[in-house]
Amino acid sequence: MESYQTSISTGNVISRSIMGGITFGEIGALVGANTASSTTIKKTIGFKFNIILNNLSEPNVSLVLSDEHKAHKLSAILKIIIDRNIKNKIND
Repeated sequence: MESYQTSISTGNVISRSIMGGITFGEIGALVGANTASSTTIKKTIGFKFNIILNNLSEPNVSLVLSDEHKAHKLSAILKIIIDRNIKNKIND
C-alpha cells in the first residue's frame, strides 16, 4: 500500500509567473505559473496480504502489516508453505 505526496515550491511558482507575465502578459503569467516544478514522494504505508484458503467457512483472509520487517518475514513463511505444498503434490 502506497501513499503519494506532491509538493510545489511556491517561490518557483511566483518567479515563473512574474517572468511569464513580464514576457507575455497575463497569459504568460498563467503559463509560467503552471510550468513550476513539482516533487512527488512515494511512501510505503503498509503491506497487504490476500490469502486464499481451501476452506469454505473462511475462503479469504486479508492481513495488513505496517512493519516492513514483519511483512518480509510473513512473505518468506508463506513462500515456504507454498513451496512445500507444491513439492508434496508432485510427490503424491
